Amino acid sequence: MTEEDTVKYVLEVMERRGWSFVEQEWEVVPGFPQFGIGDLLMKRGNLIRAVECKWIDSSKSGRNACTKRTQKRKKVKDQTLLYAAFAKLHFPIMDVKGVAFIGPENKILCKTTSVTVSGARKYIQAFLTKKHGGGIPRKAYGILRELSDGEYSKYKL
Repeated sequence: MTEEDTVKYVLEVMERRGWSFVEQEWEVVPGFPQFGIGDLLMKRGNLIRAVECKWIDSSKSGRNACTKRTQKRKKVKDQTLLYAAFAKLHFPIMDVKGVAFIGPENKILCKTTSVTVSGARKYIQAFLTKKHGGGIPRKAYGILRELSDGEYSKYKL
């Protein structure tokens, strides 16, 4: 089983539960994959879910393997929070939450609470400062500003 299998499984389960597919492998800042690529965006009514799927090898044992799995789970949680924040800026009037699934067991690792626009802006600003240290490409800055102001979204629902 691979991460792709986990994504397919999650997509099938969510569609059976009434969720509609919006996009797979979505760029959180269109045209700038360095800011992140989410696995799935799903919609049901006024709800949006930013879904992150990861396959973490649980067959290995030992201290190093355990530490690596813990680090990967933390990274997935962080990505889920970040992608949910970006999704909120794309869909400011929708109820947005993030969900992380871990394979090969295909279990839910975490769910975020509903993301607010102001919370999303703060989280993204902290991420950009920490990760990029203010070195944001000029073209990306414009899109980020429009997202933050609620003036940009490539999604028309």
